[in-house]
Amino acid sequence: MSDSRAIIIDGDQAVFEITFGNALTTMVPIGNMKGSGEATFDSNTLCVLGDEKELKVENVPYNSPPFVGGQGTVKIEKLESDQVAGHTNSGGKKVILKGKKFKAKLEVSSPAKDPNGVPDPNVMYTGGMGEFKTTNTKFTGT
Repeated sequence: MSDSRAIIIDGDQAVFEITFGNALTTMVPIGNMKGSGEATFDSNTLCVLGDEKELKVENVPYNSPPFVGGQGTVKIEKLESDQVAGHTNSGGKKVILKGKKFKAKLEVSSPAKDPNGVPDPNVMYTGGMGEFKTTNTKFTGT
């Protein structure tokens, strides 16, 4: 089976890289997908297009020099074309595939501050990436 064609199922992980443009998180953000498809695999609901918008990792520490000590929420910004099935669907929605890497963003919830206490003016950092880690090794989509 091609690992990149594996269908993402409820509970699979979205593992984000630590770089979001000029911002760096001080931990590896990891979130669990919540499936809303009608079909299941090994008692786990399939993840369908739109489920990625519900995933968020909150209270992620970040720095963007000279600003340090901020917190934000990491989200999937956009899936790539190899992460959306062309034909396989569940409940009329295309299933999400492992694919390669998705685009990610960091939304600032508590701005980092510079040495003078001036807050980071950015409310969001884009340019992040992440990938799915799946326990599904048998069920693929096209």
